[in-house]
Amino acid sequence: MRDNIIIFATLIAGGLTKGGRLKTEKETTKGYALILGGTRGLGREIALALQQREQPTIVLGRSVEKVVLRGQQVQIRCDFEQPDSVSGAIRILEIGKYDIRDFYWVAGTLNKKPFHELKSDELLRELDVNFRNPLPLVQFAWKALQKDASHPVKIFCVVSSRSGLIARENEALYCASKFTQ
Repeated sequence: MRDNIIIFATLIAGGLTKGGRLKTEKETTKGYALILGGTRGLGREIALALQQREQPTIVLGRSVEKVVLRGQQVQIRCDFEQPDSVSGAIRILEIGKYDIRDFYWVAGTLNKKPFHELKSDELLRELDVNFRNPLPLVQFAWKALQKDASHPVKIFCVVSSRSGLIARENEALYCASKFTQ
């Protein structure tokens, strides 16, 4: 399974042109790649693949201290359960004036309790983390990508979940919230 994640992350990190082919080295952006949820799983693998390509990267996530990055890498702690944490991350990005050229939204959470046993606050928490709370960061990234028209090849990648492709017990809310992205 991990090998499949690494291959998928490498393909995503390589980037695609509008025509759907992999970008050449010349087309690869050298501005920063912003990754929401780059501290575990697929997001972490994307960050590591970008690092291998020497792409400057900004990783946002709850546990940034677990990711060891080298080169032009920035780690910003951001807990998507907390709207204030998201606002704080945006302020840091604004102050840093990073040239954001690529954006990856991989963050998400899964509550494995049976759907009928979830309490109202647990339902809302999962929706907040997977969709609502990251939206201001997504909007920030979208605006950042629109700024530089001189570099037309950019990436705006939303990775929902492979869980939506495989029927699994107790993942209906997770799949719905990730596919809402």
